[in-house]
Amino acid sequence: MPLIKAVALDVDKTITEAGTISPPVLKALRKLEKGGIAVILSSGNALPVLTGLKKYVGLSGAVIAENGGIVYYKGRIVKIGNREKALAAKRLVVEKLADYVEESWQNPYRYSDFAFKAKVDIETAARKVRELVCSRMKEMRVYSSGVAIHVGEKSVNKGVGLKKACGLMGLSFSEVVAVGDSEVDESMFKVAGASIAVANAVPRLKALADVVTSCREAEGFIEAANYILRRRYTHRL
Repeated sequence: MPLIKAVALDVDKTITEAGTISPPVLKALRKLEKGGIAVILSSGNALPVLTGLKKYVGLSGAVIAENGGIVYYKGRIVKIGNREKALAAKRLVVEKLADYVEESWQNPYRYSDFAFKAKVDIETAARKVRELVCSRMKEMRVYSSGVAIHVGEKSVNKGVGLKKACGLMGLSFSEVVAVGDSEVDESMFKVAGASIAVANAVPRLKALADVVTSCREAEGFIEAANYILRRRYTHRL
């Protein structure tokens, strides 16, 4: 019976609401840590954003940044993916799709996954970016997190990052529960021993999840955290 030792946790629209982290969410994060469950932040955000969050909240798990492109744990940084290919894709988007997207302020701090903010509705912008990049660079993929559009290699994803994080932390995959909301989290759900989708998750992710919360976003995470602490074993989710 695999004991839950860590939670791999998406950030935007999973522990945030309207882009902020509330005091009850901070309390739930610390409750997990006090309960012996390490919190692994797994996000499309750049490494400096996530390491700052990890430090000031007081989390003990690894950080998976850039949707798996960077993994950080106890001073060690592991870079995953081909930076030159990702940079070429970024330049292509900047040159051809300025009417639809603009670069994220985080891009100067990113390694192999580059982010864009939509100037039009995000579904249209993501479709335009996907059509352009994937038609010219077959090895690349385009994700929409619902917050930003991410461009990187198909071989780099949160699942790959979670495998590396587990190795650094000495965990088996079966000891980890993944929690998320978007298509970007699918690969992480397929690696973890168990998975929870918050109520606002996309249908594809809900179909993969062992549990779907009744509440959305931040309240959904708090529900998930309490559920994990009650169950303790991945096979019981």
